[in-house]
Amino acid sequence: MDSLHSVMRSLSPAPKRKADRKRDHLTVFREFLSHLDRVSKQNAARDVKAVRKATKLPVDTHLMIVEPERYIEAFAEAGSDGITVHAEATPHVHRALGHIKSLGKRAGVVINPSTPESVLDYVLHLADLVLVMSVNPGFGGQSFLPEVLPKVAAIRRMIDERKLTVDIQIDGGISEKTARAATRAGARVLVAGNAVFGKPGYADAIAEIRREGEAGIAEAAS
Repeated sequence: MDSLHSVMRSLSPAPKRKADRKRDHLTVFREFLSHLDRVSKQNAARDVKAVRKATKLPVDTHLMIVEPERYIEAFAEAGSDGITVHAEATPHVHRALGHIKSLGKRAGVVINPSTPESVLDYVLHLADLVLVMSVNPGFGGQSFLPEVLPKVAAIRRMIDERKLTVDIQIDGGISEKTARAATRAGARVLVAGNAVFGKPGYADAIAEIRREGEAGIAEAAS
């Protein structure tokens, strides 16, 4: 069976006292790969450094900013293991991916719900990761957009036909209710925020999402 990765989006709200929330977030950071959404350049590297101190596992940084190439080195130096940039945010995706890889980091490209998979044609071979947004970026708690699933399947075919080793990550509205459909379409890295941090038991929530995701992989293989 293909491997499935659970990625927890950091800095999501949790209905707990501040001290308990901090402790539980650190527990998640130690046990699961962490995904940081950066929509502001202010104090961004500081946030990455804080998460880096909390875990030895990979830190995946999603740059939701324009001209991301101007900030790649800062995020790399702060401790990011992987950096993803939006295809919509720079006219030089090829250059940005090359820059990330030159720093020894995993390079990813992100596409919004309305962006077609064709934008990946000439950069897919440079990417370690393709992130498909299943909501429009900006804030948490949005509903999953099922219309992106055919796009996920198309990207999976592109990767397989070219015999590339590229992960497909999906972010937005991922929960135990949507994980199966996402992995059945071809995603193998699931980003969850509210579906985990909005629950009283983080580990149980993660396990449930993982079970549904693995079921989707099994269905796709049958």
